[in-house]
Amino acid sequence: MCHECMPPHPMRGISYCGCRFRGFLSSKEEMELLENYRDQLRKEIAGVEERIKELKQKE
Repeated sequence: MCHECMPPHPMRGISYCGCRFRGFLSSKEEMELLENYRDQLRKEIAGVEERIKELKQKE
């Protein structure tokens, strides 16, 4: 995976920029990927909620 990639899709073995990585992961590696993916999703949700609040204050 290149250093600029988003985490790979946990079920497809392809990062969001299209880079390939190993097709078979250990359970520990898969767990780490899924936890990282979950954390990124939580950050995205927090950003969306913050932006919604900003827009509502402008109304």
